[in-house]
Amino acid sequence: MLIRLVLATVASAWSITASANEVKPEGYQKLCMQGETCALPTANLVAFGGAGAFVYKVQAGTFVCDLQAFGRDPAPSQTKTCSIPPVRAKITKVTTTGSSSSSSGLPVVTATTLAPGRYAIVSRHSGKALEINASGHIVQNQLHSSAPQLWDITSVPGGYYAVKSVKTGLTLTLDDWHKGEGARINQGPWINAHSQHWNLSSTGNSSFSIVSRFSGKALDVVALNTQDQAPVRLWTYWGGDNQQWQFVKVVNN
Repeated sequence: MLIRLVLATVASAWSITASANEVKPEGYQKLCMQGETCALPTANLVAFGGAGAFVYKVQAGTFVCDLQAFGRDPAPSQTKTCSIPPVRAKITKVTTTGSSSSSSGLPVVTATTLAPGRYAIVSRHSGKALEINASGHIVQNQLHSSAPQLWDITSVPGGYYAVKSVKTGLTLTLDDWHKGEGARINQGPWINAHSQHWNLSSTGNSSFSIVSRFSGKALDVVALNTQDQAPVRLWTYWGGDNQQWQFVKVVNN
């Protein structure tokens, strides 16, 4: 089968462990040392920790790089830093109708309302696609547009959408009705529950946020990760590129 692609993209702290010799997450830029005052011109995700263990929280303005600001010590007795993700290239801004090329080389559809259809869903931050992996988990992976990365988008009354996996025929579902930060996303049989309804809202940059009707939380690539198999969870929407998604329409030829 040949396919043609047309492109239509925290208040609480959480933690992730990296290689034990890392003083900051891979690719992050040091902002300041523990105990120093940091300054950010706009809200940004900040990693606090060292020795490969970090806790993450969105910060803005001036704040002290310490346990009080982040809620806990991810690396006791270790020298710690505050660091931020690297600045990434933005998608080309398009202001006319039709399509234009993005920095990824894919044509960007400028519509602000998503039409039902079959899509790959691509992270604006990493350029990688939402996928059901071999273990059945929702992750991001290099875009190849095979069945694990394809999703049928259908309208649901009330302005919401259902997102069904082409591979399994199951629907993207909030795991066990959790409303907290970092809640898992699974797939399940369609029962028309609010945990299966998603609000797809244009972010004004040829991308969309994907927000659970039940929890109000957004699909989020954990820790702004750019690696294959990075988990995708639900988090309070703060406008990061890791919470914005592009829809690549699949047309069978």
